[in-house]
Amino acid sequence: FVLSRAQYEAGRKAEISEANLHFIAEAGKALASSLDYRRTIQAVAQMGILTISDWCSVDIKRDGLIEQIALAHKDPEQVKWAKRYRKMNLPALKDKTGLAKILRTGKPEVYPLITKEMLQQSAKDDEELKIIEQLRIHSVMMVPLRLHMKTIGVMSYISTDPKRSYDESDVAVAEEIAHRAALAIEHARL
Repeated sequence: FVLSRAQYEAGRKAEISEANLHFIAEAGKALASSLDYRRTIQAVAQMGILTISDWCSVDIKRDGLIEQIALAHKDPEQVKWAKRYRKMNLPALKDKTGLAKILRTGKPEVYPLITKEMLQQSAKDDEELKIIEQLRIHSVMMVPLRLHMKTIGVMSYISTDPKRSYDESDVAVAEEIAHRAALAIEHARL
């Protein structure tokens, strides 16, 4: 059984690696396909939910605010809900955690397992905690969009699947996608 389990895990990792390489290649093509960076970033977010996440969002820092430029979820109804929720709970650059922290530090963060205690700490009140718990967030990773040593945004991936916990290999893939996305944003701006 131990050998079979080890072989299964090795095969699973190879399968994930192949899917990740395909995701990087397809995202690169999408990002190079247009100078409309919002459209291409949204396309990459859509690819993310087909490959490595249930949720994918992209936020950029602009005019002293954190602006969401892409959001995708496997269930389109969740996207509508998330946009409404975001309008009511805008992240701020002064926040100590989350998007603001990534924008300040320029370093990725990965949370292989989101616990009930973590949700309680992040919620502003009991009502927000109930809403967050309904999302069934299992694992989260956030990676910076960096250009010329400056962090311009954040790509966030969320898994609701208890079988999918992010690790450092997932962060490496997400960082490669974020690097390509940042270049696409720069080319569009130029």
